[in-house]
Amino acid sequence: MSTQVLPTSTRVWVVQHHAEGAIKLTKPYGTSEADTFALKTQELPSADALPENSLLVQTLAISNDPVQRIWIDKVNKFDRPDMQPLNEGTPFHAYTLSKVIAVGGAQDGKFKIGDLVTGRSRWAEYAVLEKGSVQSVQRLSGLNPTVWLGALGLSGLTAYWGLVAACELKQSDTLVVSGAAGSVGNVAVQYAKKVMNIKRVVGIAGSDEKCKWLLSIGADAAVNYKNSTFEKDLKEATPDGVDVFFDNIAGWILDAVIARMNTHGVVICCGIMSGYGDAKGMAAISNYGLVLMNRIRIQGFSVIDHVAQFEDSTKALADAVNSGKLIVEGAETIVDVSGKFEDIPRVWTGLFEGANTGKLITKLAD
Repeated sequence: MSTQVLPTSTRVWVVQHHAEGAIKLTKPYGTSEADTFALKTQELPSADALPENSLLVQTLAISNDPVQRIWIDKVNKFDRPDMQPLNEGTPFHAYTLSKVIAVGGAQDGKFKIGDLVTGRSRWAEYAVLEKGSVQSVQRLSGLNPTVWLGALGLSGLTAYWGLVAACELKQSDTLVVSGAAGSVGNVAVQYAKKVMNIKRVVGIAGSDEKCKWLLSIGADAAVNYKNSTFEKDLKEATPDGVDVFFDNIAGWILDAVIARMNTHGVVICCGIMSGYGDAKGMAAISNYGLVLMNRIRIQGFSVIDHVAQFEDSTKALADAVNSGKLIVEGAETIVDVSGKFEDIPRVWTGLFEGANTGKLITKLAD
């Protein structure tokens, strides 16, 4: 039996108010009653009182994802039960990398103290999670275990299945990826170019530095959407037009790429970054007539449709990492908040300010 002294309470961030437009954060974070989030302390069960189907885990790292924005929206734009905002007073959900510090019930061997697990948790130092809601992961030689939140986690799996199952790519195609310097986009660029051998892969990002980075990891061209010459630059980067667009942004960038789409082109809608938190909604598509004239197919995509196949696709991504075709070094922006738990919401909002190159991860502990 472990002699580790277990925590009796944990700090946790909860949804204090649903947001309409900008997220409200006031320094010192977690103290204002007007803020979107509030910092609370919650009691934890003792090891003896831990439910049989549960684990007590210590949060090591938190995945920061754009979709989390939906969970605090005051005005919900999605009439779906799985896309509803969290109730006020509820801990804010997040995917995490955690370490098991206590196992409830019989020791069946599936989980043991010290194991690393990933799964949906919350912004908390410690959490009680159901055994069936997490996945054991291994420490990989030469890699930071945070890779299980990025290239080998849901971000990488989203890129993989978006390319393999939805895009219907041919090696002769020109593929454009928006949000290309983000957690999903960079994996899509690399996997398409270096594993699938797509003829031309073009990334769209929000700075010249990010564009240079995309070229360094395999993109044939990269275009800065913040430049005044964006549409001209996009045209020059896609001399043969665009066959497939892997879109993580939507809005006016989608509109601009539609103008470059070839006949029978394909648009895969993987993300709507431009619309998160915007009470007015996303920009309309003025080039919608081209969808008809060029017989463009626009299809929504979510990785949850491929959960049953995650094991095989994780192996494919790991093989790409091991072969050097999928570069993970430099593809994570890790913000260490050890001793600064109150900074967690501020780190997350950096997603919407372009603060990250690759996966944005909040580190709490080793």
